[in-house]
Amino acid sequence: MQEGHFLDVKAIEIVPAKLTRTFSALSNAEGGEVYIGIAENKAAGGLRSWRGFESVEKANGHIQAFE
Repeated sequence: MQEGHFLDVKAIEIVPAKLTRTFSALSNAEGGEVYIGIAENKAAGGLRSWRGFESVEKANGHIQAFE
């Protein structure tokens, strides 16, 4: 996956309030996809790894940003 105007990946540490900026940018670009739980290690050349939420409840703040 290449990040760009229609795709973005975010680690779970992102503050839900900052997610609204991403949603707004994708809406202005006529839609797109956001994957939450993919961390990027910039020191390792942008290597990505999946690290999801420990439980469904831990994602509540992020889901509320969607609504």
